[in-house]
Amino acid sequence: MEAEPAQAPDEPIGAVIDLWKEPSGEWRWRYRESTERTELLSNEDYEARDSAERAARISYPGVPIVERTVEVEPGSGRFWLLLAGGGLLLTFVLLAVIGLIALIMIAVGWRGMRERLRRLLRR
Repeated sequence: MEAEPAQAPDEPIGAVIDLWKEPSGEWRWRYRESTERTELLSNEDYEARDSAERAARISYPGVPIVERTVEVEPGSGRFWLLLAGGGLLLTFVLLAVIGLIALIMIAVGWRGMRERLRRLLRR
């Protein structure tokens, strides 16, 4: 599933081609007509912006092309993938695991100390 480009509040009326760069680095485009609510996504990803734009112009000559940015909403699958790619999620998980191990060690160690104190006091 690809990320969707952000929509500007002052959308052009009629047909337009949205062109954007995916978080993966590849380019996509889609034909969109707001009056009839038609959206047709390109069937390919393109390595270069020029290739994506050329394909869009060939498919829909004369339709204006608008370059968009991609928004990734927090909580979406892409959001977590981006965090993992940046290392933030990995760091968080690693710290949580280390903290859990430390708590277990403290609990086990405390129990052992209590038992040793009881043995000493019984003598």
